[in-house]
Amino acid sequence: MSLQHTLNGSHSLTTNVTPRESAFTRRWGTAHRFARTADKVNQHSESSPRLHCNSALSEQILVSYKVGSASKKHSSFMDQLTDEAMGFLADQRGLQLQTVRKESAYNEAIVWLVDKLFDLLQAYSFQFNHRVGWNDFFVTCTKPQFVTEVLRYNKFREPIDTITHFRARLSTRFMSLVIRGYKTTIEFILLPVDKVIGLSQAETAYQPAHRLEASLNDGSVDWTIDGEPLTEERLELFAMGLFAILIDSTKKELQDNSYPV
Repeated sequence: MSLQHTLNGSHSLTTNVTPRESAFTRRWGTAHRFARTADKVNQHSESSPRLHCNSALSEQILVSYKVGSASKKHSSFMDQLTDEAMGFLADQRGLQLQTVRKESAYNEAIVWLVDKLFDLLQAYSFQFNHRVGWNDFFVTCTKPQFVTEVLRYNKFREPIDTITHFRARLSTRFMSLVIRGYKTTIEFILLPVDKVIGLSQAETAYQPAHRLEASLNDGSVDWTIDGEPLTEERLELFAMGLFAILIDSTKKELQDNSYPV
């Protein structure tokens, strides 16, 4: 089953796809290695304040819960406002409306998939931290958000070139795993903790460990990794592999530099 994100915001699974065996499958065997109930994850996060990884439930979920399901009038209002805004953007940028809609679909798909991956990685961090305790391997998490950087200024120090990524991060004491989504890709970059403040300019020196590619087909955004469809099962194994890479890179950093424990 391949992961799909449809233009109307629903997330569906298409069948009849048999992906190639993932490298992470061979290492971890099955996805049950890290399987724990949601109750246990919540117990770890609530009972130990130091295990909190800067992650609360998204504001969108909280607001939706408080407001309740949208009325027909609300939905109609939002549809009209969105159409008008997209039409305005298309006119301003000299683009066809369909191009703007395509960009919006990719953006929505990136947010959805990064959020989903982050939830898995954060759950692993809760379990891992609970077992290893407070040491060099302790994992902290920075929840996904849009971050805009200024790449160039004019002579008056006014921004003339910017770039926006949808970012999340997991870090040990020495290494960080940066997740960044842009246009039609999601990249995963490993770099030293002291380099993350440089954002894109620092990250260009490091080759992405992995890259997910999106494509728009019949109104749905499909994701691939290494040329193969990204399935629900493969996504969890992929997340496990990412978490393992972060821990392994921390081990290597400790071995190579002989840091005091």
